[in-house]
Amino acid sequence: MGFCFLANIPIAIERAKDRFGLGKVAVIDWDVHHGNGTQHIYWQRDDVLTISLHQDGCFPAGYAGEQDRGEGAGAGYNINIPLLAGAGDDGYQYAMQQIVIPALEQFEPEMIIIACGYDANAIDPLARMQFTQRQLPRDDRPGTRCCGQALWWQAGDGA
Repeated sequence: MGFCFLANIPIAIERAKDRFGLGKVAVIDWDVHHGNGTQHIYWQRDDVLTISLHQDGCFPAGYAGEQDRGEGAGAGYNINIPLLAGAGDDGYQYAMQQIVIPALEQFEPEMIIIACGYDANAIDPLARMQFTQRQLPRDDRPGTRCCGQALWWQAGDGA
């Protein structure tokens, strides 16, 4: 599907659900590349909210647009936020405030896994997301506002 041989984020989600008896888990994946593996695994499920912030038009193509929201029981539990190249911290923060935080508050997850990709960084030579460390201190909000716990996972692999 993408860059991962194993889908580490879904493995962590299923382990956490099993070990801690969690009902609902959300994953926020920001990376240059769409989190298509995670989306595919949870496409028809309503117990995991998947949110992917990614650069519009980058590999892998397909099912990465705003209209791609899951199906069956999973309809509406998949959120894609394709950002234009150069969106930077302001574009990221706008998406967090206007889309991500409200979706998490409505979903009420028991745990949030945040998969953060290095290639969204402003100094990445191949990508154009232009995120800086400036937004990171503000990014504890999803976990503390919505469920009280979040797991940060450095991915950078399109998981």
